[in-house]
Amino acid sequence: MNYKKIELSGDIDGLNTELAFEIAAARADGVELIELSFPSFNGERDIERFGNSVKRTLRNMKGKALIQFFAFPENFERQGTESVYLINKYPEKFEQSESSSEKSKGVFVKL
Repeated sequence: MNYKKIELSGDIDGLNTELAFEIAAARADGVELIELSFPSFNGERDIERFGNSVKRTLRNMKGKALIQFFAFPENFERQGTESVYLINKYPEKFEQSESSSEKSKGVFVKL
């Protein structure tokens, strides 16, 4: 499995550019799955704002066929189609994640 974990900078103004660059670089490296991890913020509101910006940007990228799909942690909690696909396709990655007590605050992107 070609997998890459990317720590986002937390700059909402440059988020579109950062995501476009990271996804293009990962595609050039032959990566299939990306985990975007969010930076730490002071308040819950900042996390929600940043998450909504990431979701909006990824939705636009999916519409332009730059990515296949994305799955947020909520998707895994409710056993959404995307999360079930990822668990079945990459069991070695998600078996590790389930054993750790730390819950991911990021998003998985399938290229």
